[in-house]
Amino acid sequence: MKTAFAHSILLAAAIAASGQTISRPAVPEKIKAPEREKVILQAQASGSQIYTCQPTPEGKYAWTLKAPDANLADLQGKPIGKHYAAPPGNTMMAVR
Repeated sequence: MKTAFAHSILLAAAIAASGQTISRPAVPEKIKAPEREKVILQAQASGSQIYTCQPTPEGKYAWTLKAPDANLADLQGKPIGKHYAAPPGNTMMAVR
């Protein structure tokens, strides 16, 4: 799986270096990436978001994201990685 992801990154870099561009997807304005950022890879995800119900400081309960759990594939459906929770202490989500 790591090899497939590394190959995907190399392919994306080669496409970017060749001058070919991937059009920006249509997304809502509030989640749109800044114009200076370029699309170098498009992938599909299939999986879930895991939530837990936790008490708040006010004594109420609220749903909190615990972790994503998704398989990533290229646009032809070939697996290229996995989106999952990062190790403890790291606030970022991880992709491998």
